[in-house]
Amino acid sequence: MVQLVKRQKTDKTAKYSDAFIFSSLTFKQAPQALSISKQNILVSVPSEPIPSQVNWITGNLYNYALIQKRRIELIENFHKQYAITHLQWNKKGNTFASIDETGQLALWQIQGPVDKWKLLYNTHLKQPLAAFHWLDAEREYVSEQDKFIRESKNCLKNPFGHLGFITITVHGEITVHYQRNGAIFSSFSAHLPSTGRRDIRRSDTSCYSMSLSGIDDWQRISHAAITSINNTIYLATHSVSCQTKEIQLYSLDIKFPTVDKKGAIRRKQVANVCLLQKAHVTQMVFKSGVNLELYLGLGEKSDQTFKSYIQHWELSTMDQSLNLSIGTISAKHATLSLTSEIPIDAEFITCLKCTQDGNLVVGLSDGSIHLEISSHGLLKSNETPSFDPRFWCVVQPKKDTISDIVFSINETHIVYMYGSGKMGVARITDDTLNEQQVKYQSLKLVQCLLNNTDSTDLISEVVRISKVSKTDISLEIMQDVLRMYEQHHEGDEEWNLGALQKGYGLALATFNEFPTKHVQSTNLSRAVQLPIILDSFIASCMSSYEDIEKALSKETSVYLEFDPNSLWSLVILTTWIFDFLKWILHEWNILLHSEKHPISEEMIHQKPVHAVLFLHQESRDYLMKILTFIPHFITFASSATYQLDHLPESQALLQQYTDNLQKEPPVVISQVVDLLNDLSHLEANTKVSNRWSLLLTSTLQGYSIPKLQQVSLKYKDKCVKPCIYIEKEILAKYDPIRKRPLGDNVKTHLCIRCHQHILPVHTDSDLLDPSSSASWYQSLGRRCVCGGVFV
Repeated sequence: MVQLVKRQKTDKTAKYSDAFIFSSLTFKQAPQALSISKQNILVSVPSEPIPSQVNWITGNLYNYALIQKRRIELIENFHKQYAITHLQWNKKGNTFASIDETGQLALWQIQGPVDKWKLLYNTHLKQPLAAFHWLDAEREYVSEQDKFIRESKNCLKNPFGHLGFITITVHGEITVHYQRNGAIFSSFSAHLPSTGRRDIRRSDTSCYSMSLSGIDDWQRISHAAITSINNTIYLATHSVSCQTKEIQLYSLDIKFPTVDKKGAIRRKQVANVCLLQKAHVTQMVFKSGVNLELYLGLGEKSDQTFKSYIQHWELSTMDQSLNLSIGTISAKHATLSLTSEIPIDAEFITCLKCTQDGNLVVGLSDGSIHLEISSHGLLKSNETPSFDPRFWCVVQPKKDTISDIVFSINETHIVYMYGSGKMGVARITDDTLNEQQVKYQSLKLVQCLLNNTDSTDLISEVVRISKVSKTDISLEIMQDVLRMYEQHHEGDEEWNLGALQKGYGLALATFNEFPTKHVQSTNLSRAVQLPIILDSFIASCMSSYEDIEKALSKETSVYLEFDPNSLWSLVILTTWIFDFLKWILHEWNILLHSEKHPISEEMIHQKPVHAVLFLHQESRDYLMKILTFIPHFITFASSATYQLDHLPESQALLQQYTDNLQKEPPVVISQVVDLLNDLSHLEANTKVSNRWSLLLTSTLQGYSIPKLQQVSLKYKDKCVKPCIYIEKEILAKYDPIRKRPLGDNVKTHLCIRCHQHILPVHTDSDLLDPSSSASWYQSLGRRCVCGGVFV
């Protein structure tokens, strides 16, 4: 008789023993399991023996809100069953590199929403990879004495295209890959000195037959680290197969090909050092900074216990002299000098990383994570005890080894993965921030705006501090950040649309985290639409720039022409503007002319309202220009002779709709323009700190209510209080890209930054959409109006 035994719950911890993991780390460097882009897209690949699974994760990982995680089957199918060893986003955050254990390398890009990946380039190195380095020439803004300047060029640049990178294989082959055009890449190679085939007569090689057949007769690089300082690339390598435990440091000077010369790589051995300890090298990482400094993770096993060390090496110059009979010969010699060593008892190091400011983070075999104490920035200055007074324990021990660690974009949090594939997030900032740290955080937020970097981790800190201190400091921080951002653009004659969107996007993303700031979030969401709509009208206009300027100057003799394929899209924009006006005018009427339920002046001053969109200077100016374009568009669409290329059968319906708009507009445009002109002469009693200030508060506190009522009284029986506003008009939930209302059961994409929804773009249904033929319409959809990504 067969007895059925109840299946026991399996252990979710790592399947490999500590001894096996330690042996593996000494034989070859640990594979990368996590990589995060500057757009806050995290790619994770669990380490073996877990089956290969590539996932993207995005959302607010730090407040555990709107987190999305899905598999990237395209990358999984490309690498098949092979283990991925390297994951690297480029500095701009738009290209991702994946390399597996066989040397298969691929570059990937995201097309629109995060789940749309595309293979850009692939090649086979035919060898496992030891090191990978992007040639990122992206110069970012850095703060210097409360000013923001571009950092100096300290990295090589591909002169032929946007992308370039270096690969170093375990057999010492260096290859420079550079983009020429699109998916067309070229490359040139060289070999590291002091590597290559070993002498078969040496005693540390394998048997003669293996050497003769070409097996195991290479000096294999087991550990490597690479960095770039002042246009020079430095590579540190270690070969576990050598009898002597050496660390070799090379400098690589790359010359790209020209018309008459081929590309070349100049390799130079800068320094080498022999390690005297019995401990084995398990990790290597360069310290970030202007000086070349190297951290080594070492470990040894005796009986059933482990012991590990963290060594800090610096590149220094020594004077050497040789006394001869003819005189003394002097020369300078570069060498690596050991400056400090930190012992760790009973555990071995599984992960070693460094922050942008040079602080070290250590992952141990007991599942704990330790961070070097910082004296500046947002990092904690003291906390729970660690293996050394210079460190504090971020994550407490657990029966699972640390597999990999990455920092959030602005290094306020760490994301880590255990050997079992489980992941976690830990905050590494102080519990409460002093005035200096709040200022530092504001500077970091401005840098995010200038460098087009996601600021979700910093925003989560703003939310947390507001909750801890029980005071709303979000408004103060946003006012300060946007003031500095505007000061940086002070010399610009006119703001471009991208710069404006960033400012709106940051404030919108921050206020969305506060339920009490719903009115401010709505105002920011509506206000950011106005420059986009104006830009769409201008892009669709086929008249000369002089005629457009005349039209905006209210010259009545100008006749503007529009692209016929964009007319349906302009109908959608016009409808949205009319709904927007009805929505604001309705509240304007209730706020200033309510007879049944009059509102006190004190209440009007304190309560956040949507009516500020008429008083906000930038929003009012954009709205008046749009209202100038709409009559010209209606005149052209209803009377001109043109032919639609896309869905020509809809032309009759289009002309009928514009005829109705011309005869019976929902709102009299001329009266609204007169109202806006009169409001422009009113000045606030308080000085605004930046162009977004009024929207950030969304209150009328700086305005005289009697003066507002006096201006509005002139239009009480005109555009302010027509019969159409008797019922409550609310601008419904809509797509910020297409300006269309969204139903309850419609599939949408979600912006991770501002939480707005859009309809899927570039689908089969677009073929039946007459507005999809507009050029501006087709260019939208890859990013939200706030600059965030969609999922």
